[in-house]
Amino acid sequence: IHLAGGINTAATDTRTINDCSIDNVIVSKTIGSIATTTGQLDTSFATAGTYTQDFGKELEGSYAIKIQSDGKSIIGGFAGNTDPPPGDSAFWKVQRLNTDGTLDTTFGSGGTYSTGLNQSLGDYSKVEAIQIQSDGKIVIGGVWNGALWQVQRLDTDGTLDATFGTGGTYTSS
Repeated sequence: IHLAGGINTAATDTRTINDCSIDNVIVSKTIGSIATTTGQLDTSFATAGTYTQDFGKELEGSYAIKIQSDGKSIIGGFAGNTDPPPGDSAFWKVQRLNTDGTLDTTFGSGGTYSTGLNQSLGDYSKVEAIQIQSDGKIVIGGVWNGALWQVQRLDTDGTLDATFGTGGTYTSS
């Protein structure tokens, strides 16, 4: 899987799925693609081998990826505008893809978990790390509001796990 985003993307996860070694690092608006072990694009994944998501924001990026034991991909990053109008936000975004590269609509809301702030992206918020626990729960972490580190835990269905931290969230002080 190649992971990509609109701004300085660097994320890695290497795993073999169906005899396909997966490793990732690229920069573009494309979020993911799969290459076969010979390095050829696997055109059976998503659309002609590439998954792309546009949240309709000025700036979007993907910075973290993990492959679940069932082969589904968890991708994390952000979406937002450089100077949002009142009521607009910068959002942490996490999506789950099925093994064929389609959005897993059973995850979060229509395939996406999102949490937002009323702030500009100048305040710098994004998911930078993903870990999958042995029970399948998903731990995401990254920069929140420019200066704080935040960790959230999601249930396997992509909803916030309220039993973790304070209402599903731990924020550094």
